[in-house]
Amino acid sequence: ELAGGAVAGRRIALVKGEGGRERMAGELRRRGARVTEIVTYRRRPPAGLGERLRRCRDLDLVLITSVEAAGNLADAAGAQARARLADAHVVAISERVSEAVRERGLGRSVSVASRASDAGLVQAAEAWAAGRR
Repeated sequence: ELAGGAVAGRRIALVKGEGGRERMAGELRRRGARVTEIVTYRRRPPAGLGERLRRCRDLDLVLITSVEAAGNLADAAGAQARARLADAHVVAISERVSEAVRERGLGRSVSVASRASDAGLVQAAEAWAAGRR
């Protein structure tokens, strides 16, 4: 529905997190839409994330649902936690997230959910677990 000139001249509100969806906003504008960006939340790591990561032991599987989550995880992990994260398998919710995971050196291996949903993540995690038996 957004292909070609379908959005040209349309007014579109893009509700998003701070700093997010820049690519989508730019593409819509390139296609002639008048985009109003409405920031409704901020993405930032929770307090104590680094400490919680240091307490993680023997990670086998990590599910990552956003580029920001991958960045926050990589930034907060100390050397030991980073090594454990690098040795785990990562299931990413999308190709874009899997690229961010790889760029940040997270995960020994990375797979992508078949669809961007909780069910897609669970299905990919189950497939990974079944392959380990």
